[in-house]
Amino acid sequence: MTKLTPEEVSLCKQVAEKHKKEVKYGDWYLNEKSNIPYLWKSIPPFKYIHKNIIPLWTISDCLEFFDKRDMEITINHFEEGGWRIQLWKKESQAFYSDYSTSAKPENKTPLEACLKAVLAVLEEEGK
Repeated sequence: MTKLTPEEVSLCKQVAEKHKKEVKYGDWYLNEKSNIPYLWKSIPPFKYIHKNIIPLWTISDCLEFFDKRDMEITINHFEEGGWRIQLWKKESQAFYSDYSTSAKPENKTPLEACLKAVLAVLEEEGK
């Protein structure tokens, strides 16, 4: 696993507060007490059962999350730097977009863009 940025870790923590992602063999998680990432090596999966265990998401996890909700995704990188993402529900118009009037995208990494979109979906589902 590549080193996550502080913003990505913060977003993973925010997602963990709203969604109990199953941690399976080979997944990464963060022990909040030590703030050290670990690889889950036990065979039985567990649901986010301990408050100090935070699943660390990957782009693949985000794509699987969107796919389970029957959503399409577009993610773009811009020459001036940064990433932007859009989600669509297949039966409707755009569901989520981080495109704004500012010229430069705010997301520094593709994972950051994906995690913000996951949070938007979770927020909408929680209403």
